Amino acid sequence: LQPHDAILRINGEEIETSGGVDALQKLSGPEGSTLQLLVRSPDEDPRFVNIVRESVRSEPSELRSNIIPGTDILYIQFPPHEARSIINEFANSIERLRVQNVNASGIVMDLRVMTGRNRSAITQLLPVFADGEIIIRNEGGELRPIDINGLPGGLLADPPLVLLVGPETAGAAEVFTAALQDSGRAFVIGRPTKGVVEEFETTFLTNGSQLVMPTSTFVLPRSERDLGMLGIQPDLVLDQSWDEITSIDDPFIDEAIQYISTQ
Repeated sequence: LQPHDAILRINGEEIETSGGVDALQKLSGPEGSTLQLLVRSPDEDPRFVNIVRESVRSEPSELRSNIIPGTDILYIQFPPHEARSIINEFANSIERLRVQNVNASGIVMDLRVMTGRNRSAITQLLPVFADGEIIIRNEGGELRPIDINGLPGGLLADPPLVLLVGPETAGAAEVFTAALQDSGRAFVIGRPTKGVVEEFETTFLTNGSQLVMPTSTFVLPRSERDLGMLGIQPDLVLDQSWDEITSIDDPFIDEAIQYISTQ
């Protein structure tokens, strides 16, 4: 299998766009058993790949940080599902840079696959970067502001900050990005997000079904943008999909480097 391969068939059965969960179940099976995939790399003809299943143990995704090669720009990649430990992981990453006496000329935070609950750990990182305010609006239209009291000084207080987002950026990552964009602290590059920030109330009905209703959303104080309705609109919109991105050729990171170099 190659990066960006699309799986078309599993053991002869076609895979549909809406059949993600079903496809995962078909891929799973006893250790040592086999299956045949029909796959296609972008701009290439389909080919068959024979797979022998192995037993694997998933390790939790962790925050990753490094200096982008050839630059003095700090790159921070957030995992798909943030845990309560993410603040400690973030602090440890920054502390390592302090010990190495790194003076970053800019910061790129990659949130393109980041999701999470609305007021979870990542939103607690906001004071590290800026002062500001986010506003929660409930179903009755009542507005409740939450102040962000920035922490003075430090490695992250002044360098240009670029946030990378995309359609998979959701929940707390959207709130985090929107708050820093609205305050003027961050420049956002990527593709628009879907605004998956609402809180919901679930009611169980007598016939066994459920009624799920949104009860609150987030409103940005400066732009008055309803994040739950409109999502994030990047300052610089790029059209590239994941099929056009590799670990050594990432247009989003290239644009972030270009932006920081002009500040």
